Amino acid sequence: MESQLFDAMTARFAARRSRRGLLATGARVGAGAALALVAGRRAASAQTCPYGANTCAQGYVWREAFPGDVACVDPSQRDQAAYDNASQASRVDPNGPYGPLSCISGYVWRDAYDGDGVCVEPWVRDQVHYDNSQAAARIAPGCGYQTST
Repeated sequence: MESQLFDAMTARFAARRSRRGLLATGARVGAGAALALVAGRRAASAQTCPYGANTCAQGYVWREAFPGDVACVDPSQRDQAAYDNASQASRVDPNGPYGPLSCISGYVWRDAYDGDGVCVEPWVRDQVHYDNSQAAARIAPGCGYQTST
């Protein structure tokens, strides 16, 4: 019975989402599950972590591509995100197939989160996807989110 309910919910969810959005959500959920798994093993203590839960390991900083973005990345990637955010207006093609969300030729959506329409070069999007996949491994020891396991 549970599998039928799951299948029905999945079908309803997928019907309301684009394939791109569904895949992005799946990737984000997978990254979140990995983060929760690692965090469950390393309970956070705000008193011992300089920036509270989700403090980055040495050599990494929060990306800050959007408000609340605490994915730990190389400092050059935080600079890249700030540059891309500041350059967004010049990279949009309002007459493109997605209207005001269309990127000019040579640029693609960054996809740091589902719905991130900042236009970036393809290598930047690839780097963002990689950084998202490495999020759990880049948190300082003992500074992951607390979970009950």
